[in-house]
Amino acid sequence: MALDGSNLATHVSNSPFFANVSHLPKEAPRTSIDDCAIAVSCKEGSNLVVFDIDSATDFGAFGVDGFCDPYKQTWQVADDSGFKTFGRIYATCVTFRDPNDCYPGDPHTFLVAISNTFNAKYIKEFCEFLTNGLNSMYIETYAFVQFDMAVAQEIQYFQDFSPWFEKIENFSYNRTLAITDETVGSDVLNMIERFLDNTNAPVCGARMTIFLSDHPNETNLDRLVESLRKNHIAPRVISWESTVLSPNPRFQLGTIFRLCTLTNGLRQNGDPFFAFDLLNVGGGFLTYAANPLIVGNGSIVLPSMTPPHSASYFNVHFALLKDLTLGPDRRQFRIVFADTITSHYVQLNTSYDNPDGGFFPTGNYHRGLVSLSEGHVQNITLEYAIGPEPLQPMQIRIYSNQSVNYWVPYDN
Repeated sequence: MALDGSNLATHVSNSPFFANVSHLPKEAPRTSIDDCAIAVSCKEGSNLVVFDIDSATDFGAFGVDGFCDPYKQTWQVADDSGFKTFGRIYATCVTFRDPNDCYPGDPHTFLVAISNTFNAKYIKEFCEFLTNGLNSMYIETYAFVQFDMAVAQEIQYFQDFSPWFEKIENFSYNRTLAITDETVGSDVLNMIERFLDNTNAPVCGARMTIFLSDHPNETNLDRLVESLRKNHIAPRVISWESTVLSPNPRFQLGTIFRLCTLTNGLRQNGDPFFAFDLLNVGGGFLTYAANPLIVGNGSIVLPSMTPPHSASYFNVHFALLKDLTLGPDRRQFRIVFADTITSHYVQLNTSYDNPDGGFFPTGNYHRGLVSLSEGHVQNITLEYAIGPEPLQPMQIRIYSNQSVNYWVPYDN
């Protein structure tokens, strides 16, 4: 029997070895049975663990071959010493972790950082979403900071939701500590570095939601990107033009977008109401990332995706570097998912009469929902029409509310 994280406990929780693998990422192995012969293997990077009735064997990275003994009702499996007898073969593929690394389903820190000049109206709306369904199952520490101040504020850490939520709910523009020098850009990059250097809360795998007003002066991101990647942090940055102070055009508008592009994050500029999708605020799990470049009208074949589980819906989000001059009713985007097993097509586009569902556009940002089959490779195509716009970098991200056992690779 092939086991994964969803059914392992049901069948082998009484095994003494179960505690050694229960907390680790697991997948069902590849299994082939031909009459009385069996072959079981795992993909590269996983160990094959076979549970017998009262024992378990870790075959490491090697697959196993065996055959049944119909008279004794047992299995004979080849190993280094010849053949080993199993009363049953309950197999799973386990990723034994690096003790210095973390995984998406580990308890993590959730940081909410708000620029001093961000419009408090939208933070109130954000709080409504937090109280109505924040997925706190995986959150170990809550963190909060108000940045872009004349004196940098300490990042505050909380073990409980209530005092952390109260800090966010009471956010307001601090005139006393406001930055008055118009040549000074946002210190958002410094704020992120201070969080990465903290010793009060877990850094690896942290979720980071940043409400940004102005942009930084800095352009060099090499060290920061390296550190964010090392710790598997993909910042979610929400900016909106309706701030207390208007963004200064001298600042580096592309820096934060580039930071998010290089770290699998997402930077959006538009009505924050559309950003408060709780699959992505604190509890969402990134399952796919791509960063295409588009210009004019055309189509691009994107990297394929294999859904890690059967979710009711996957959240598809994409953002552009700049707002388009074409209104939402004229710009056209379509993402087509082609199932390589069933040949079924699912598409998301900007037409609201689309039977598969549409994107909800606001500013430079769109989002939508799509249902995909577990384990079915999806060939993905992006079709677009943006008119006489210059070359536009895009960020395409797909999230799920179910944990995954891998970090999405970086698409530079």
